[in-house]
Amino acid sequence: MIIGRVIGGLGIGVNTTTIPMWQSETCKPSLRGKLVAIQLTFLVFGFVLTNWMNFGFTYIPDYSVSWRFPLGFQSVLAIGTACLLPILAESPRWLCLKDRQQEAKVVLSRLVAKPIDDPEVQDLLHIMVTTIARERAEGEITWREVFHNGSQQTFRRILLGAGTSFMQQMGGVNVVAYYL
Repeated sequence: MIIGRVIGGLGIGVNTTTIPMWQSETCKPSLRGKLVAIQLTFLVFGFVLTNWMNFGFTYIPDYSVSWRFPLGFQSVLAIGTACLLPILAESPRWLCLKDRQQEAKVVLSRLVAKPIDDPEVQDLLHIMVTTIARERAEGEITWREVFHNGSQQTFRRILLGAGTSFMQQMGGVNVVAYYL
């Protein structure tokens, strides 16, 4: 059970860190904040659903369904997510990082629902390619630079982004919720 909990926790951790990045790379800038907030709302809703389900099954402790169903139900949601993955668009930024600009252009045209030769698609691709070229020209970022508070304020951004999650986790809400 503990090993399963660790694997499930790692899976949720991967989802909650990659989905907001993918969303921000595949949506309009005006929608990024809303979509990240919606994603976090669904995450909390899933947590609430899990807790109520577990609570409900405590009323039938003499049957194996009381622990089998909650464990199996998370698999249903994971399988549903895995089935949706093939139809999701690749990140155009990732495609540009891998020097696959033509594929990135096709994805961008799908995302903005315009023809591949539309000026908006061309502009978006040009911005991505230029940004990536500038990042490559600056060279590899070392761990020292990540934790240095230079012109990009990288360390400050990490503290702001990770700090809220850290404080939420360290506040003990998960210990209370899981083991109550």
